[in-house]
Amino acid sequence: MYVTTPQPPPIKSLLSSPCITVYSPLRYFGLDKPGMHVGVVGLGGLGHLAVKFAKAMGVKVTVISTSPNKKKEAIEHLGAHSFLVSRNQHELQAAMGTLDGIIDTVSASHPLLPLIGLLKTMGSLLLLLTTIMDYREKDSGRQLHRRNEGNSRDD
Repeated sequence: MYVTTPQPPPIKSLLSSPCITVYSPLRYFGLDKPGMHVGVVGLGGLGHLAVKFAKAMGVKVTVISTSPNKKKEAIEHLGAHSFLVSRNQHELQAAMGTLDGIIDTVSASHPLLPLIGLLKTMGSLLLLLTTIMDYREKDSGRQLHRRNEGNSRDD
């Protein structure tokens, strides 16, 4: 006699989805409280989710992007409260020290120091990168640089 236990059909786990990639850090680092002000860098797939989750949590959201063309999408379609163009020094200067946290969803190499300046004292910068990055000097400023995984030599 053989006894088998039926297995449930495979269900895609929430833990393996992009949803938890943005939801969990918002909750874990306490950026889920109504009235907080969170910046979302990058308006791709993870950025869209970060804006939606933060809005649903009652958080004030500012989208930060290199592309001014994404402003309408961020504010009108996703409901962000404000939008900053990261290449516009005047906008960044005006927003210095206003964010409780930033969730950075950009996997490409980009400067972090301007983002750090946007944070309040004891603010959190959450990097959700899909590649390994190094922090190195480049020219007169600091910038993230990609490091090849599996390659022992530093680029």
